[in-house]
Amino acid sequence: MASQRIPFLFGSIPARFESDYTLEESIERLGATVQSSVFHSLFEQAAVGQVSEANVSLQRVLPMVHNGFKPHFKGSFCVESGRVILDGRFAVQPATKIFLGFAFSFLAICGVIACVIFFHGETRNVEVSLGFLGMIPLFCTIAFFGQWLARNDVAWLSSRIEGALSSGGGPQSGHTGASSKDDISRP
Repeated sequence: MASQRIPFLFGSIPARFESDYTLEESIERLGATVQSSVFHSLFEQAAVGQVSEANVSLQRVLPMVHNGFKPHFKGSFCVESGRVILDGRFAVQPATKIFLGFAFSFLAICGVIACVIFFHGETRNVEVSLGFLGMIPLFCTIAFFGQWLARNDVAWLSSRIEGALSSGGGPQSGHTGASSKDDISRP
């Protein structure tokens, strides 16, 4: 999963994590690795979110950095064949998807309208039509750059979840520093 990246904005990556513990222990161990508020991670990176049986919502928070294009894990615990499973998806926040969906739609509609007016003889609107159509690649570039900045978040969150749910090691602190070369390769 470490090499997987979220498809451009509207896609997601499915994820399943098996636990070596009971349901209650799994919730407790994962909850111990997670900070409940962004304000607890002002000086160190942390896994922030909520952990309950029906709702696990996690994100990687870096101090003084906000990125609306970073992946968030949403999932829930279930028991299948006597094994505790955390099942969910990594995806970009819905608010980011909605904002960019409206932005792309608005720019496309305005660009089409400006082009229609231009082709009906209004030659002075060529800058307007090119301006609206030119903003679409600009928004795409910004979105790709934001996702590139968050390229290690899926692997980082996955390692924290696996560390908490496996018996190979104790629960990792959600606010520890980077633990591998990939973790420190981004701001």
